[in-house]
Amino acid sequence: MLLTPDVEDADWFQDRGVIVKQAFPALDVWQRRERVYSSKLHLFTEDMKRWQRIVYLDSDILIRGPFPELLDVEYINAITGPVWKTFKDRFKGKEPFWNKFSPDIPAFNGGVWCFNTDIIDKDTFRTLQKLCRKYRWNFFCGGAIECTLSLFFYDRVKFLPRKYNCCLPFIQYRERENALKEARILHFVGANKCWKADNVFYAWYSRNLAKADKIKDVSEVQPVDEIDWGVRDIKLL
Repeated sequence: MLLTPDVEDADWFQDRGVIVKQAFPALDVWQRRERVYSSKLHLFTEDMKRWQRIVYLDSDILIRGPFPELLDVEYINAITGPVWKTFKDRFKGKEPFWNKFSPDIPAFNGGVWCFNTDIIDKDTFRTLQKLCRKYRWNFFCGGAIECTLSLFFYDRVKFLPRKYNCCLPFIQYRERENALKEARILHFVGANKCWKADNVFYAWYSRNLAKADKIKDVSEVQPVDEIDWGVRDIKLL
């Protein structure tokens, strides 16, 4: 399914069997970035229950290979943030959070997660909207949506290893080679996105993009074996 406010430019997706649904930002807030991010909340509408499991990946991501552990989900699986790892890192104010939540509860990154749609009911979407509106000024560094999800699912989330959300800019240089060898999902947080020509992963991004036009029907896409990315040939500056 493609969620977009502009369905008129969605022919490429519809021609390949992708369901297209018009969806506007879930929150009317002044920050453009948060308005865009709030569209993630539409994943928790009842319309999504047509699928048993939903995997969410940010657009600035490259997939290295299969991730079965991410898909083995009872409620929701996620990965802690690369910098803001706990509630005390993510929330500015002490009240009302610390009366209800431990400051040491892990807070997850909003770029990679998977959930079982059994957790969705008729009130889930509205509840998430209200929660975000109520506390958004307490969220540190503009992470309103992922903070809302962390609050809502704090006692049901299962945290997975960093290899399922390898945020390269936040990994120490000495650790990058080993991180790349085990990474299943590479996340290009920050300004140096994989689609920029000077990014060392640009060639892989371009090859993947070129393959998209070969897809005739998304329902007929076959699974692939694990990919050898030749990490030893990559020089990270």
